[in-house]
Amino acid sequence: MDAFDNLKNAIVQQAAEDYAAAFMGNEVGGKKPADMMQECEKFFRSGWYTELTNGAIDGGWLARNLKIRELEKAAKAYEAMLGICNSTTFRSTVTFPKEKGKEKPKPMNYIFPPRFAGDIMGTLRIQLETIKAEIRELEKENKGADV
Repeated sequence: MDAFDNLKNAIVQQAAEDYAAAFMGNEVGGKKPADMMQECEKFFRSGWYTELTNGAIDGGWLARNLKIRELEKAAKAYEAMLGICNSTTFRSTVTFPKEKGKEKPKPMNYIFPPRFAGDIMGTLRIQLETIKAEIRELEKENKGADV
């Protein structure tokens, strides 16, 4: 692989990373998630993208699989949270972002009282099922696109 191939791959990889981050709700390069996703999707449908990938990777397929990957990571996190908690206790560690010109706050451990833990666990279960349903839908779209 020559330097030109490395550059082409790096461009596509950066777009994929930006798309995945935006899909999960993160700002990328100062752009709102929806704007970054739209920009990346436009790129994935472009002739330039097709040229960079030699037409080997369909942009729609790539976008769906990036979503699936990120949702699977989220599902594992939810399953881990549900696995280490029971209906009477819920522990969480919160890490705060560093504010400009200030010292970064230390993470805080918090144990939710039993009166709130059940509701939190129920919400996590619902969100996990929603994530799994979205993964199934994206996988179904991939199968339809392969036809």
